[in-house]
Order: sequence, then C-alpha cells, then structure tokens
Amino acid sequence: MEFEKAAESFRRKELELDFATITIAQCTETEPVTYTGPGYFRQDASGKLEVKCYATTTPQMGIAAFNRQMRSSSGSLYGEDDHYRTSAIDHAGHEWEASPSLLGSSISFVTDGSVMTLAPRRFIRRLGWRDSASRLRLEFFGQRDRNWTALFGAHDIDYSEGQRLALTIERGVDEVVVVTASSQGGLPASLEMRLVEALQFVLGLDLHVDISDSAGDGKRIAELRATGTRPSRINPYPPLNTRSPGNTAPIITLLQHYLRYALAAPIADAWHPCSAHLAHARQASANSLEAWEVGLSVAVEGIANLIPAEAPSETIDYGTLRKELTAWLGERSYPESLVNRIGGMLGGLEMVRPKDRMMGLVNRGAVSKDDIAAWVRVRNTAVHTRQITSSDLEDNELQRRFDQLHRVYRLMHGMVFHLIGYSGPYSNYAERGFPEAAFPLVADPTGSSQAS
Repeated sequence: MEFEKAAESFRRKELELDFATITIAQCTETEPVTYTGPGYFRQDASGKLEVKCYATTTPQMGIAAFNRQMRSSSGSLYGEDDHYRTSAIDHAGHEWEASPSLLGSSISFVTDGSVMTLAPRRFIRRLGWRDSASRLRLEFFGQRDRNWTALFGAHDIDYSEGQRLALTIERGVDEVVVVTASSQGGLPASLEMRLVEALQFVLGLDLHVDISDSAGDGKRIAELRATGTRPSRINPYPPLNTRSPGNTAPIITLLQHYLRYALAAPIADAWHPCSAHLAHARQASANSLEAWEVGLSVAVEGIANLIPAEAPSETIDYGTLRKELTAWLGERSYPESLVNRIGGMLGGLEMVRPKDRMMGLVNRGAVSKDDIAAWVRVRNTAVHTRQITSSDLEDNELQRRFDQLHRVYRLMHGMVFHLIGYSGPYSNYAERGFPEAAFPLVADPTGSSQAS
C-alpha cells in the first residue's frame, strides 16, 4: 500500500497492512533470535498498534521463547535484548518497519506454527526524496476543542543565527492540525522534538504527534504513531491567549524565542530541562488541588534553578567555615549525629537557593516579589502537611488558594520569558479575569514589580 493511502486509513483508525513476509529479530548483536512468516500490521479502534506474525518454529524455539519471557523479575527494567525489531515486505514490494517492542507469543508444541505478537509505538516507512528542500510535516489528531486559532497561517521563523525556516500551521480534516516546517538549507536533527516543546509552551497543552513525515538529503522517513495518553483534565495556562487571531504576531514571536532557546540545548535526544518542568506543571493540574500545588511549585523551583546565579557580594569561604565549625564541635565531644546535622545545615550556605535566583530577577522586571511570596506559601503549605479543617473547604479559602496558584503561573511564565529573551504581551494570571499585560513588569522603588 502506498504511504499516503496508509496514512488516510490510519487517520480513520482503520489501518491494516498484510505482508507475505514479516521478520522479527531480537535487539542484540550476538546471535539474535529471529522469527519469520506471513502476518499483518494493524491499528485498533483505540489507536493502538499491533504486529502479528504466523511464524514457523520448532519445539526447541518455542521452549526458548517461553523461557526468555519468564526470565524477567518483578520490579526490574526490561533489557534491550528483551525487545524485538520488525521489518516486513508487502505484496507490492514496499518495505515497512515497526519500532522495537516486547514480544508476546503463542507457541504450539504440536504443530510447527506459532503466533508472535508485538505492540510497537510506531510503524515506519522509508522512501526516497527528490526535492532540494528539507521538510518536516507533523499531524496532531483530536484537536477540535483545542485553541490553535492564533497560530494558524504561514510564518517565517528565525530559529538560529542566520538560519530560518518556513512554518505553516493549518487545520486539516477530521479534527487534525498540520504543522509543516521547511528550509532550503536543511533542518536541525532535533527539530521535531524542539518544535513540539515550543508548541506545548505557547498552547499550554500536552501534544502527541500522530504522523511524522521528515524529508531531506534524498531520504524521507514517515512514521505512523500509536495513540498517546491525552490527559483530558489538564488546565491550559498558555502564556498568551491563543483564542484571539489578534495575538498571532506575539505568539509566533514567543514560539520563535522558545524554539531558539530549546535548540541551543546540549542534550540532543531528550527534552530540554525547561520543557520537562513545564510538562510537570501542566500534568499536575490534572490532579487534586493539593497535588496541583505540589507539582506546580516543584516545577517552578526547577525552572528557577535554570537561571544563572549572580555572583555573591560576600567573600566568605563557606566550605572552610563549615570544616572549622564541625571540627570545633567535634573537639568538644558533641554527639556525632549533632555535628553531622549542623555540618549539613552549614553546607546549605554554599548553595544558591531557588528563591535567591528569583529575587535576582525582581529589579529586572521579570518577576514580582508578591508572586515569589505566593510561591513560597503554596510550596510550604503543600509539602508540609497538616490536619485539614472545615475552614479549608470554605469558598473564601478555596478562592485564596486559586488566587495564589494563579500568581505562581505568572511567576513561572516570567522566569521562562527571561530565559528565552521574550518581551511583549502576556496573559496576567495574577489578576482575576486574566487580562493581557506587558512584559517586562514595571519595577517600583520598593523593589516590587507590577504588571503594566
């Protein structure tokens, strides 16, 4: 089947590919176990992928397969050699692959036939590419109720010094959003991951790529991906309202700044640390209010630790001070447990606290003292548990907690704006109604900062 026809069936959750030959090979360089036979690649109604191969085996192969499945112990990670790669040739001669996954088997000791099953995350097709331009095309399913309005259109993105790409975001059929990036000068190898991170930031949503189609240097790799878990209760807090078409220019500017920041990360095959913290904040909002407070405050702490610390004004050598004080305590026969505890407390003086990093941004208009104070209250109340009383459930108290949470969102966004070098409009979650305001904030003589 041609890839375009397969993709159309995949969008309808009706994909089924029959193969005369499927080869399943163990992921190991040393004598990999291999199974071969006819079978199919299939997608079920929920979007999950399945490979089934009717392989020819011997009783000895069946016993060995059974023993391999039973060798793992509860609580331990699967090894690379527990996974199997799959390749297949369809009746038209087209080659497909499935990403490595665990093998399930139904072994017959009576006949020479066995059924091998896998649940891969991706079906992969490798094709040729004749165009001189490089292109990345991503499809996101199930986006009908998600607010992409301000992102739709064709945009010119400056993603690195002297490097640009054409970015088109459009609504497709059947609740699909299509994002296409292209460039005559080639595209970064990590562009898909970083572009998804940037889109998640500006939308305030988790995204799952359902179809990825990348092409360049004479090669095209198309992937059909199993449906991911989409938390339905996530509360989106985008840094700027994406419902309004009037916000297109600043939102694309935000996207560009975040993409540049993420692409500069030295880690090529993992999320940028800032993106990971933002994901934790999003996912925390899908839980109870208490879990939301813990997750958001910890995510904000993680983002604060990405801010370079200012050089201390003091010239105290805290390491030497700690050694001298603990030695003095030891000489006076204080209990060892007490000496170690005091040494640990003094060791904290050598560290720059997240709050100190935040306070360094107040005079720059990146964050507000009031927002930092709200974060301290949310964090301390959430992580240091106490007995809940009936007054905690009163409307006024719940409103106060939500007001504090919303201030923490402004703090989080302000730190990210500072990290990526953004200035412009933003959604001010510190005020009810979430009006738009300008970033940086306006600093007043008392050292606080207010939205302008």
